[in-house]
Amino acid sequence: MDGKRLRGSATPAASGVHLLAAFSETLGGVIGQLRVEPDANEITAALKMLKDLPLEGIIITGDALFTQKDICRVIRDGGGDDVFTVKDNQPRLKADIALAFGPDSPLGGLAPRA
Repeated sequence: MDGKRLRGSATPAASGVHLLAAFSETLGGVIGQLRVEPDANEITAALKMLKDLPLEGIIITGDALFTQKDICRVIRDGGGDDVFTVKDNQPRLKADIALAFGPDSPLGGLAPRA
C-alpha cells in the first residue's frame, strides 16, 4: 500500500487529489485504489480499502505510516500477514523489537531510546 498526491492536481483553493493504492506484485498492477478525502488520511483510507480486498494468504507491505494496530488487526483477521517499517512513529514498538532481537535486531543494533 502506498499513497501519493497527484502531480499538478493542487490549486490555490485545494491541496490536490490524494490517492491510496494497493499494488499486487503477482498481478503486476494496482488491485485497489481509493481517493483520500480532504478531511481524512491514509490510515483511515487503508482501513476502508483493506476491508474490500481478499487478504487470505496475502502479505501486505507499507511504510511506517501504516504501522498501526487497527490496520494490522484487519489484515490478520482477514487471514493475511503484514510487513511494515517501524520508525519513530511507534517508539515503544521500536524499542520492543530492539529488545526482543538483541544484537540481531533488524534495527541495526541501535539501542532503544528511553
